[in-house]
Amino acid sequence: MVEATYLSGRCLEFDHETHTYAVDGIEVPSVTTLLQNRFPGKYAGVRPDVLRAAAERGTQIHAAIERFCRTGWEAYIPEMSGFKSLQEDYGFRVRGNEMPVIIFADGEAVAAGTTDLAIEMGGNKCGADIKTTSRLDKDYLEAQLNLYRIGFEQTYGVRWDKLYALHLRGTVKTMTEIPVNEELAREIIENYMEALC
Repeated sequence: MVEATYLSGRCLEFDHETHTYAVDGIEVPSVTTLLQNRFPGKYAGVRPDVLRAAAERGTQIHAAIERFCRTGWEAYIPEMSGFKSLQEDYGFRVRGNEMPVIIFADGEAVAAGTTDLAIEMGGNKCGADIKTTSRLDKDYLEAQLNLYRIGFEQTYGVRWDKLYALHLRGTVKTMTEIPVNEELAREIIENYMEALC
């Protein structure tokens, strides 16, 4: 199934089957592809069946949280309790979830992706990513969230003041601030584009 959305005057298409993005009919890499270029072999050594099971579980948790944010319907999973608990403890409000973004360089679309959460907390507009892994990879998160930060601002005209990782795994529930590092994100974009030449 191909889903089309109009953003920033552009048509963004996402093919759910191939997990690929196209902007105005031209395929662009995903944010995940840019990150794979930056962190090659991140999951090397992990058995494919373990990766597949973890990905399926992560997808279920993301879908449950998205449904809760959109409709208020609660799935009876520990991660949902953890999410609600973090909302209460930190007082954040979800302003958007599973929002597509386009990253531009010199007026051209160079990547696209879908950010987990746009939240507001303490008067700040923030981006947040939900992680269900056994541990947080803060270097990866810094790169990922800063790429989404650029894309979110370019797509919606809203600048995130802060970035967070919500770690939800069973009864684990933490909210960790991730540094804003626009230079890192721009370096990843430039390096990827140079590698294509």
